[in-house]
Amino acid sequence: MGPIPSTLCDSRFLIKLDFSRNRLVGPLPGKLTALKELVLLDLSYNRIQGPFPVSLRSLVSLQALILKGNPMGSKIIDGFDGMKALMIVILSNMNLHGPKGRGKKQPPWRVFSLKELHSATNNFNYDNKLGEGGFGSVYWGQLWDGSQIAVKRLKVWSNKADMEFAVEVEILARVRHKNLLSLRGYCAEGQERLIVYDYMPNLSLLSHLHGQHSAECLLDWNRRMNIAIGSAEGIAYLHHQSTPHIIHRDIKASNVLLDSDFQARVADFGFAKLIPDGATHVTTRVKGTLGYLAPEYAMLGKANESCDVYSFGILLLELASGKKPLEKLSSTVKRSINDWALPLACEKKFSELADPKLEGNYVEEELKKVVLIALVCAQSQPEKRPTILEVVELLKGVSKEKLAQLENNELFKSPPAVGHTEDGTLAAEGSSDFISEEKESKPELEENTEP
Repeated sequence: MGPIPSTLCDSRFLIKLDFSRNRLVGPLPGKLTALKELVLLDLSYNRIQGPFPVSLRSLVSLQALILKGNPMGSKIIDGFDGMKALMIVILSNMNLHGPKGRGKKQPPWRVFSLKELHSATNNFNYDNKLGEGGFGSVYWGQLWDGSQIAVKRLKVWSNKADMEFAVEVEILARVRHKNLLSLRGYCAEGQERLIVYDYMPNLSLLSHLHGQHSAECLLDWNRRMNIAIGSAEGIAYLHHQSTPHIIHRDIKASNVLLDSDFQARVADFGFAKLIPDGATHVTTRVKGTLGYLAPEYAMLGKANESCDVYSFGILLLELASGKKPLEKLSSTVKRSINDWALPLACEKKFSELADPKLEGNYVEEELKKVVLIALVCAQSQPEKRPTILEVVELLKGVSKEKLAQLENNELFKSPPAVGHTEDGTLAAEGSSDFISEEKESKPELEENTEP
């Protein structure tokens, strides 16, 4: 209780400052501008009054400014010139005033109450359950206005991560692209952590390839190509256009959702770092799904954009062939989809790689292109993989020269030797894609299964 101590501003290397709900009084001290490294400033629900300091514009590293619930009653400044990193500003319940019609459009997300989501999902009724994975369960819901939502109920959370969760989710909620699943909002009450999305009526790519819709054969070749290109464009936005850049770390068929027109929406981007160890399907710092993980990430925990490219390569093979990322050959032996596909591609037997459910109805050159791109993406050496922007260009077939170079890639010159790994898996020479589920010294990873 009392004013914000001015001596605090002498700690010039502070990154996060959270004084929420501390009954602080008085004005915001001008010395706050000395905290040039500050990323998060949360002074919500205190009794801070007085003018809104224009000097806050000099906090050039600030990403989140949260002042809600303070009776400042002052005129809001006209923008935040110079604060290039600022992504979140929460000024609700502050009695701010100023000229009408000059405010920015309200963000397309909001904070939901737990009571509201209980009502929407019929108290998280089992009949509303859409699926379950390592992060938690997903439920269908309907809001009071009739709009349909999907609610992801994350596994048990601790109160200590309240602010980190809210800030990260609000940053992700601002990522907007036609091929990314938009966030509608979130809820953080007690130990409950819930993410609210738009509901996708055609569910996931996984459900159409291996799950409840697979027998319906709704994915013709044209739809598969559109899904491949759309997914790649969504990932390219995360890697190269969003601020900050986002590495997905869990690209797989169940995280590619399909809207009413079967347009791809990549989901769950950025959430791997939100989920604490022990509350996810990965019990170490490596977060992902068995069969999709790049070798260097699985073994060393080093995540970068190239790891997403590897996973996308596996996804492309899955989309073209209808096969799962890992195929069980016997009770002790598994084979990865890329180790199955590469020898066939080297022998130019592309028709044997096509999903039988297509019944031969595909464009041969496009199938060939997709398979070659997929295998180049899923190489074990990360330095040899293309960027996702290059993948988009190749999938769209913009450059015939680049497609010719792809076909002449050294990867396809001769079939790789295949042998058994220690844990009973088949792997091509140089491949380290497999991780034992039994060995405690290695990450425990989720198998990709349809609920």
